[in-house]
Amino acid sequence: MAKNPLLAAAGKLAEKAKAGAKSAAKPEGEGENGSEQATKVAGSALSVLSSLPWIKWVVIIAVLLFVFLLVSGVLTGVGNAINNSSSHSCTDPNAANKFIAEAEKNGETFSESDKENASKKTGNECDTGVGYTGQTYPPTTGRITAFFNVVDALHPRGHNGTDIADQCGTPIYAFAGGEVVSMVAGTESKSTDGGYAFPAGSVRIKHTEEFSSMYLHLRASQTYVKVGDIVNAGDLIATQWSNGQSTGCHLHLEMYTNGERIDANAVLAAAGYMYSATSQFTEAMMPPKPVAGEDASTVPYTPGSAQEIALNQVRAKGWGDEEFTNCLLPLWKKESGWRVNAINPKFSPSNPPTPEYQAYGIVQAAPGLKMASAGPDWKTNPATQITWGIGYIQARYGTPCGAWEHSKSFNWY
Repeated sequence: MAKNPLLAAAGKLAEKAKAGAKSAAKPEGEGENGSEQATKVAGSALSVLSSLPWIKWVVIIAVLLFVFLLVSGVLTGVGNAINNSSSHSCTDPNAANKFIAEAEKNGETFSESDKENASKKTGNECDTGVGYTGQTYPPTTGRITAFFNVVDALHPRGHNGTDIADQCGTPIYAFAGGEVVSMVAGTESKSTDGGYAFPAGSVRIKHTEEFSSMYLHLRASQTYVKVGDIVNAGDLIATQWSNGQSTGCHLHLEMYTNGERIDANAVLAAAGYMYSATSQFTEAMMPPKPVAGEDASTVPYTPGSAQEIALNQVRAKGWGDEEFTNCLLPLWKKESGWRVNAINPKFSPSNPPTPEYQAYGIVQAAPGLKMASAGPDWKTNPATQITWGIGYIQARYGTPCGAWEHSKSFNWY
């Protein structure tokens, strides 16, 4: 199953620390570290000068002092390299300039006061995503008024995101958990004719090292997060407004994988949130909000639900109810929250963020297409997903408790 993205990121940080320490201890081009080379130099000097008795002891003292100072410097360099590599900061004084330059490249215009304000509001991405759990939530209600990459009068160079429009003040929620890494305060004035009202408020959330989402055209007085905040999927972050270049209140949603824009609507659809240009995505279509920090072992059993299907399959295998209650229930809560449309775009970032290519479903089959062996309705039918998942667990771990123990040890199964 898919590994936790934070584990992978932690491993990369560890490698950076090792590389930093190695670099400090072994300057480029040397075949041995600084202390070994210093010892050889000292030995050569000592052998030459020892033939001169009248300075013998002076030379010994000087060489020992030289070696001591050199080795101390090397060790200090190693320590600094480790400290610098293992501690990282979200602060980048150039982050605001980078953000504004990118926005201007895409048609936004900023006054000098806007730029000064942005520099106080904008933060930089950290090395790892914080707060991402794999849970998702629809970002707002409304219908699509501009698709990704569409070319029209307002977007002659192609549209950078997906526009979802509803009434002014409609809530905007975090699509997934993560850290707020940039924020530009929007204006209170509105643009309604496609012109500009400065600036276009924005929030960017980093979910994993590769994946982030960005929300634009936000009203300053109704933007509820700041740089450094950790948010959960479904947390209220702002409301729809009409500033920047806009013809009416809406959410301009962008998503990125490895810094490249991707089609946000495709990601929403893969998560089961079906927005369109012809019909409204309404409050009634919103799922229950994920509970931040919920203990997987406390998930309630609901008759007639996916949990009941799984319990019946566990009993059919002769495993006993404790295998379901103590192991399978928390295992698949941890993996997907028991959601049939749970998707992990981190699993294979080089492929499209769709169920076929990413870890998907209640059991987080990686990739989801594996579950097609259990039935053609594997994307939407919990019974099909569970049948595949039970077979996978039996073949690889013997029982759900075997899979759960592995998951607790390695954070994947």
